[in-house]
Amino acid sequence: MYLKHLHLKNFRNHLDLSLDFHPKVNLITGDNGIGKTNILEAIHFLSTGKSFRTSCLDELICHGSSFFYIEAQFVKESIEQTIKIGYEKKKKHIEYNSSKLNSFSNLLGILPSVIFAPKDISLVMGVPSERRRFLNIYLSQTDPLYVHYLQRYSKCLEQRNFLLKSKKPLDLTEMRCFEHELSMASTYLIKKRVEGIEKLSQKLKQHIKNLTDNHELFDMKYHSSFAPDVFEDPKLLAQEYEKIRHKEKVLGSTLIGPHREDFGIYLEKQSVKSFCSEGQKRSFLTALKLAEWRLVASDLLVSPLLCVDDLGVHLDEKRHTLLEQKLTKLGQVFITSPKKTFSLEGDPQLKVFQLRSELQIV
Repeated sequence: MYLKHLHLKNFRNHLDLSLDFHPKVNLITGDNGIGKTNILEAIHFLSTGKSFRTSCLDELICHGSSFFYIEAQFVKESIEQTIKIGYEKKKKHIEYNSSKLNSFSNLLGILPSVIFAPKDISLVMGVPSERRRFLNIYLSQTDPLYVHYLQRYSKCLEQRNFLLKSKKPLDLTEMRCFEHELSMASTYLIKKRVEGIEKLSQKLKQHIKNLTDNHELFDMKYHSSFAPDVFEDPKLLAQEYEKIRHKEKVLGSTLIGPHREDFGIYLEKQSVKSFCSEGQKRSFLTALKLAEWRLVASDLLVSPLLCVDDLGVHLDEKRHTLLEQKLTKLGQVFITSPKKTFSLEGDPQLKVFQLRSELQIV
């Protein structure tokens, strides 16, 4: 699978930009602020219906415009396909091979991708919601049922919280109905998250060996609100919601469930956040993203697009070179860098796009 052509109109700072990509490595260079990352953001949006930089779609519209438009032609299973996305005044238009899609979530799995960006340090240093977001996107691209249960959970959670915040006495019949739905969805979500973290942890250990000299023993563990024997049984989960219901009524919010859970990252059983150097954290993130790419490729039987934003900031010189060598073996890759330096320079597998006031293709 590879992205053949991308057209952006009024997307971020790109008023009208068309790019024809190489099936292997595409290096996008230029000064800071010229719009390199915006191209990766558009590619990631095609994959997930989300930006990896903002939750507000209006921020994606070029200043002074009222809409943005993205169009992509890509080849998957030897068939050329098209995705078109338009957004204007809260209205969206999504088209996949001339068929209209109702939701951005319907894009998941069509053109899968993995993004590796400097802000990924938040997976180590940031709040639990950052790690849940990473896990949700990874699992959603490979499992349509995960998307279904995640949406179902979110809707029921909103309705249950509304009842908890109401000044009226709890309607137990209605509350039990929502808790039943939450329990069914939670069982699936937590099970898949636990499995996903275990698979990622195993894969990243393999990649760490290729990036570090001392084979650092990184590990990840999912931390659930419930014991394993509880989250595997919807009936037991419903009982947990019932136990805490009156406390939640006082606070006006649901205190347990997948929306409050997290996963821990460890090196030699010590928290990476507190005990690791910056170099170790960057090595972990690199291995994690390579592991994510491998697992998505294995689950979908296609090579997802790999987007690496600002290649030079991720690793020291030695590990940077090792990463470059691995990138050439990972299907189609999109790299941004302020400098036109890459180990493949001059190789026919590489196409260089130099962004200035006008695009130059080297």
